[in-house]
Amino acid sequence: MGVLKDKNGINYRRITSLILFLILFLLGNQAVKYKKERSFEKLTIKIHKIEGSQSLLNKAQVLKMMREHLGFDPAVSSMEDVKLRALEESLEKNLFIKDAIIYIDSRNKLTVEIIQRKPIARVKAGRIDYYMAADGKKIPTSNYKTMRVPLISGYVGSLTSKTSEGRKNYKEVLELALKIESNEFLNALIEQIEIEKDQSIVMIPKIGSERIVLGNTDDLDEKLYKLEKYYEWGKNQDGWDKYAYLNLEYKDQVTLGK
Repeated sequence: MGVLKDKNGINYRRITSLILFLILFLLGNQAVKYKKERSFEKLTIKIHKIEGSQSLLNKAQVLKMMREHLGFDPAVSSMEDVKLRALEESLEKNLFIKDAIIYIDSRNKLTVEIIQRKPIARVKAGRIDYYMAADGKKIPTSNYKTMRVPLISGYVGSLTSKTSEGRKNYKEVLELALKIESNEFLNALIEQIEIEKDQSIVMIPKIGSERIVLGNTDDLDEKLYKLEKYYEWGKNQDGWDKYAYLNLEYKDQVTLGK
């Protein structure tokens, strides 16, 4: 079939195609603009639970943070007014929040997913009071909930120090707290981690009165293995409260003292 042209050589089929393209383009732009100007059909806030622990946040607190950042209620705002990435970054500035994921689905439903930081220990002595999170962050104690985690007490000032020594001490105690949190036996056993004046580490069990002397975190896995085996075998022979301390510092042995 030939190309339809008039006597002046004008290609009407091409012109018609261009006009249709422009109409579709304009309609598409109008649809996008209309969608942006529409308000959200629904706002859903999902707070992922902390495994084995209580939540640090509730939905009302998250919504309040969103309103403070935006300056208006996101539930009744237009989609154009809510910059998703900027809102995510704003929420992630809260130390309770590890990740914020915000998206809009095909039904114009705004969903906010909150992944909380997981506290694994509480550092408390005098005015110092914060949670040590699994990712190493220091998060404030919450007025909403109190977490049931091992207490780190004693000379904890060095853990808060920004010096190289303070960072080293913090890293060592964090490593120990992670080991306790991830091990079912240790998690059930250890009530408290006490930092001595010379920064040596002593653990206090939930059952029994002995002090478990760890010293430092060198050969930590071996020391904790010895502790577990002692409680598995030695307690059957020695009973509870027979010794004042268990010393794990020396290689291949557990030293007992009254």
